[in-house]
Amino acid sequence: VGSGAMLGGVSRMLLSTVVIIMETSGAENLTIPLIIASAVGKIVADFITIGIYNTNMERHAYPFLPEQPEGLEALKLSHQLQVADVMTPKIVAMPVVIRIREMVAFLKTHPFNTIPLVTPDRRALQEALAAQHQQQAVKQERLLQNLVNQHEQKGLRVQEERDRFTCPPKL
Repeated sequence: VGSGAMLGGVSRMLLSTVVIIMETSGAENLTIPLIIASAVGKIVADFITIGIYNTNMERHAYPFLPEQPEGLEALKLSHQLQVADVMTPKIVAMPVVIRIREMVAFLKTHPFNTIPLVTPDRRALQEALAAQHQQQAVKQERLLQNLVNQHEQKGLRVQEERDRFTCPPKL
């Protein structure tokens, strides 16, 4: 029960604390005293200092909204403020299909920690994949034509080689 009160005061997460302590101790008969001790630990800790997670967020300068605005002006501002006031109108996104060279250039010009990947609609994605397959087929046809030309110069059997490269392997 004491460890539940301490953990409740440090983490400020009552339900999680109660479940963790009950699961590790295996004492289901102490559920009510554990809930009460965790709640008392949280209330006492709230009067003394802020929680460990809020401290960590402040230390790393993560943006977060306080529980309630402080002062009358902040309260008025919170009711007048709209999402459009804080969002940027220009969204930077990286396409799903991109070459390495283009991705490196993109990352050098946009020094962000996170960049969303924007998936185009299904039809556009299918068209992009079909274009990639077409390019690969053209490359394979050129390779095959080069091999055929080399073999014709050497007088080898062209048709057997062509069948070997164009037919799918037998399973």
